[in-house]
Amino acid sequence: MNMIEIEKQIYRQLEAGLIHHSYDNEKRAYALLSMDPEELAAALQTASLQESVEMYGPLLGPTRVRSIKNGLICYLTLVCRFAIQYGVEPEFSYALSDYYINTIESLRTEKELLGLLKDLTVHYNSLIHRNKITAYSKPVTFALRYMHQHLYTRVRIQEIADALGLEVHYFSQLFKQETGTSPGQYMTQLKMTEAARLLSLRENSVTYVANTLGYNDTAHFSKTFKKAYGISPKRYSMQDQGVL
Repeated sequence: MNMIEIEKQIYRQLEAGLIHHSYDNEKRAYALLSMDPEELAAALQTASLQESVEMYGPLLGPTRVRSIKNGLICYLTLVCRFAIQYGVEPEFSYALSDYYINTIESLRTEKELLGLLKDLTVHYNSLIHRNKITAYSKPVTFALRYMHQHLYTRVRIQEIADALGLEVHYFSQLFKQETGTSPGQYMTQLKMTEAARLLSLRENSVTYVANTLGYNDTAHFSKTFKKAYGISPKRYSMQDQGVL
C-alpha cells in the first residue's frame, strides 16, 4: 500500500470517529503515577484509567482484546520512560516493561488485561516513590528531571540555569557539589547510556542514534561513546547483536 492509500485510510478512520487519545489523556496517566500511593488507590476506583485504554476500540487491533493489549503496551512505553525521568534506574525500568509486555501477551480476557493495567500502574507508582530524587535541592532536582525529559535534544547548561533563574557558574557548582559530577558530564553519561540501548536494537545505525540524541557530528558522537565504553559505537552494536 502506498502513502496516498494509507493516508486515505487514515482519513476514513478519522471520519468514522476512530481517533487516538489526546495528550491530555497521557498527562492524566502521568498524574496518576505521581500521586501518593493512598491517592492512587482511591483514583483507581474510578473508571478513568480503564477508559483511557478501552477507548481505542478497534483502532489498534483486529479484535477488542488485541486492541486493548496494544493500548496497554503504548501506555506501558510512556510509563516506563516517565519512571526513568523520576529517578528509576533505566535498565530496571526497561526490564520491568519487558516483563509486563510478556504478561500482557499471555492474557486472554479483557478483565485480566484491565486488572493488569491497575497492577502495573501501582507497581510503577511504587517504584517512582521509592526512587524519587529527594536527596537534592530543588534546583538540582529540577535540573535532573529537565535533563531526563530532554534526552533527545541538545541541551545547553545555560538554558537550564536560565530556567532556574540562576547564574550558570553558581548552578554548575551547586550541581557538582550535590551530585559529584558537572551538569555537562551528567548529561553526557545519560546520553551514552541511552545510546548503548538504542545501538543494541538491530535497526538503529550509528548515525541515526547520534542524530536522535542531538549530536550533529557523528564522529564526535563516536569519540564520546568510545570514551564512555572503551569501544566504538559500531563495534558495540555488532558485538551486542552477536555479529562479532
